[in-house]
Amino acid sequence: MNIDDRDPVAHFYFDPNKHDTLKTEALLRSYVKQFLRHSYRTQKQLPAQVPITVRRMFGSTTCRIDHTQLLKHLLEPLIQIFERSFLVVDGLDLCSPEEYNIVLDCFSILMRTTPVKIVICGRGELNITTRLPDSKRLEVTRARASGDVASFIKQYIGESDRKHGPITDDADTKALIEETLVREAGHMYVQTKLHFSSFRGIRQEQRYMTDD
Repeated sequence: MNIDDRDPVAHFYFDPNKHDTLKTEALLRSYVKQFLRHSYRTQKQLPAQVPITVRRMFGSTTCRIDHTQLLKHLLEPLIQIFERSFLVVDGLDLCSPEEYNIVLDCFSILMRTTPVKIVICGRGELNITTRLPDSKRLEVTRARASGDVASFIKQYIGESDRKHGPITDDADTKALIEETLVREAGHMYVQTKLHFSSFRGIRQEQRYMTDD
């Protein structure tokens, strides 16, 4: 599927290390913010109720907007101003059963009321196809994803080297790091970042020891 630059793609990750993100409200707030930024960038005119609700949501420390209001008064009307849009969520299996059910209820409503496409990344036991009957399941295996992960790793290391300096000046060592990341990360992009952070941390410690 080809995605045009004008098509908003909003992504959210339920981070188990940040308990305040394991809530439906955190998911919907993030989507709303991303759609607002995309609307501004593409110069889309917002529905009249959206700016009013945004001021209530972000401009007050006492006004709390729950997931039903976020969905009905913000995310739904924002999605509807675009011909195509995409929501991506990862880590849904890390939420409590209650939050999991609420999120899927929200997605079910959006699939009925808007043209949005939703991509849910997670373990097979999420059983999405039962809760969302019109959904399709695509199993991502290590073999299928290895090429994409390898390309991602080379790009990620290149960006990190430009930002923080090379992790190593030795080409053979760098190739070994890339090979190890591909092997250990499997098809998990988050694992790639975690393993690479460990490599960079070890490299920094070695530099400090050398300087001393």
